[in-house]
Amino acid sequence: MGKKPLKILIIEDSPEDQATYQRLLKEDGEREYRFMEAETGEEGVAILRQTPVDCILLDYNLPDMDGIEVLNELSKDPNFTTTPVILLTGQGSEMVAVGAMRSGATDYLIKTVLTRELLVRTVHHAMEKIAADRVLNEKNTFLNTLIETIPDSIFYKDGEGRCTGCNKAFEAFLGIPREKIVGKRLHEIAAKEAGDRYDRIDHQLIHRSGAVTIETVILDKAGRQRDIILNQASYRDLEGRVAGFVGSMVDITERKAMEELLKKTARELSKANCQIVQQHEAVIEEERLKVLLQMAGATAHGIIQPLSQLLENIRLLEQNRNDPEAMDRHIARVETAGERIAEMVRKIQTIPLFEVKRKPGDPVSMDLESSISVLCVDADESACKRIRDLLLDKGDIRVFHVRDLGDAFEVIKTTGVDIILMDHTLPGGTVFDFLTSMESKGIDIPVAVITGMGDDMVASQIIKSGAYDYLAKARLSRESLFRVISNALEKHRLNKEMRLAVKKMTEMSTRDELTGLYNRRYFMDVLEREMKGAERYDRKLALGMMDLDFFKRINDTHGHPAGDEVLRQVAGLLREFSRESDIPCRYGGEEFVVVITDTSMENARLFCDRFRKKLENHVIEYQGVSLRMTVSIGVAGYCPASGQSITTFLSQADKALYVAKEQGRNRVIAVGEK
Repeated sequence: MGKKPLKILIIEDSPEDQATYQRLLKEDGEREYRFMEAETGEEGVAILRQTPVDCILLDYNLPDMDGIEVLNELSKDPNFTTTPVILLTGQGSEMVAVGAMRSGATDYLIKTVLTRELLVRTVHHAMEKIAADRVLNEKNTFLNTLIETIPDSIFYKDGEGRCTGCNKAFEAFLGIPREKIVGKRLHEIAAKEAGDRYDRIDHQLIHRSGAVTIETVILDKAGRQRDIILNQASYRDLEGRVAGFVGSMVDITERKAMEELLKKTARELSKANCQIVQQHEAVIEEERLKVLLQMAGATAHGIIQPLSQLLENIRLLEQNRNDPEAMDRHIARVETAGERIAEMVRKIQTIPLFEVKRKPGDPVSMDLESSISVLCVDADESACKRIRDLLLDKGDIRVFHVRDLGDAFEVIKTTGVDIILMDHTLPGGTVFDFLTSMESKGIDIPVAVITGMGDDMVASQIIKSGAYDYLAKARLSRESLFRVISNALEKHRLNKEMRLAVKKMTEMSTRDELTGLYNRRYFMDVLEREMKGAERYDRKLALGMMDLDFFKRINDTHGHPAGDEVLRQVAGLLREFSRESDIPCRYGGEEFVVVITDTSMENARLFCDRFRKKLENHVIEYQGVSLRMTVSIGVAGYCPASGQSITTFLSQADKALYVAKEQGRNRVIAVGEK
């Protein structure tokens, strides 16, 4: 099959057992094996020093030493630590099993219950485990090297707040060797006030997941107080309990001093700049008015004269309320003066205030390639009108306007909205309230804030709360608005793709790619969880282990694609046949397993037998060929009172499956059934 043969070293003084191991492994149709034998532990170690092997089958009882002693001898040589060792013994002993695993054995088997499937599966699993351990060790080495070389100070603490480790930067900052840091709390090496805050942070993170960032002080190696930013987060064990904390410290003492100097300089510059701007604005406004009047065909005197007449006649109207003839004359004069002023205003309104001309070399912004819908949420309708006008020539863009948060959610519910542009403060709440409501409702639409209030600090808070961008109304222009929309849509697209990628990776880690059922890794996790639940709540639990009969014939006769189709259809049938609370999984190869919850072993046997009959009568069509399959099933029930381990539970189901196959296949055997 193109795979390199596996080298197996058998350290066993019984020729019969040696022959049995070789026969069982040779029956594996998936891999080819090469064997080397040794009858004593010393002979086996000597062979290993000469020839590397892929796996070791080690007998517990040897003439010169027992299996534990051989394992201890192997552990002295680092070259042997990456070779999987499976210890075999004639009688099951929990003490021997524990001792073997502590001494470095990868797995443990009992000779009296050994089967081909069990031995092959154990060898493959042992090699996979060693390979996974090797990858994990490499990643740990990489992570430790990374942490050690990071210039920021990194520390770790246990669940009680005592330091368990740190990097070189943390040592250098405090001027204290690592061995004197380990075992101490931060308040023992920091200023007292800061130490109390550290303890409060620990207490907060014990009761609430997440991270905390604060600005505080700590003493450096010279005893000086240094301003730092402390980032700290808790991490939890598999049971969900806080196992410890990890944190980093960034020294910002010099940066804060520089910031204060910059702030002082900025205040002085801002004050001087304000005066200059006010003077310029006055001059510019005066000149702008002159230009507008000249372009409208008027003069300052020309507009002041009718305005003065208007005001004078209004005053005379007040004085002559009781004289109808005088009132009529004054009203006529008011109308005349008003018309003159209105005519000038009309002329001024037709004058373009500015015309933007692109210079050679200026960047040209992209046009949107598809139509988009923009929801503008602003109490000021004119603000939305301005946004609509700025987007007129930017492609197929529809703009909807609402005044408050409630109306915004109604539009979102009934209309497809691609992006939301909203003010900071609105009737019914702020942008922070809106973002919180969106999250609780599961609405995933990018939001950009366009507001007349706030500063860089407000912008930072808005972005942290979930908005995609922020723009001050004073800086609103065609280019800036289109940039905000384009960037927000692009960020949203990337975030969506990233979430889909994470979801896909999660499924890949728990699902079998061929059948779509949960894989073996997920099965082991869920079985352990269900066993604990059954023990805690006194629930019934059963396990059905299945093996397709003569599946190899399908591959040999019709090819592997036909075998894949059989596996897919069997998996689909098992999924369809199982209850919602049951958990069907692919155990490996042509083996399936189903965790049957809240069910006794007797009822689980009936369930499995009904499935066996359904599969027996099911026809699998593949490229014009009708195929039929049968299945052998072993059923085991979990008994919490007996103290069964997950290994024992699995072994019982596997033994029952073995009996079903020995008795002629296409049958269901429960544990204890003859």
